[in-house]
Amino acid sequence: MKLSSVLSIVSLVALLTVSASAAKWECKSSCNIQLISAKSGPDRVTGIGTGKSEPEACKNAKRAATQKAPRGTYPRHCQCKCKKK
Repeated sequence: MKLSSVLSIVSLVALLTVSASAAKWECKSSCNIQLISAKSGPDRVTGIGTGKSEPEACKNAKRAATQKAPRGTYPRHCQCKCKKK
């Protein structure tokens, strides 16, 4: 393995560690699923997000949840439950 590859990996790990420790809030989001063209699907999708503020953490959690909506469906009425770390 090249030295530059090792340094890149170490830098990435350090960046992720700093980002995770900077997050002061954690939210869990839950969204109803509306069927469009799919015959069936889950009733709900969930996601977890973190951020420096409660609105930022909620936004990240909602984004994580909505990205899990299966093809032929869309998420609706997302709600967050947040806690300060």
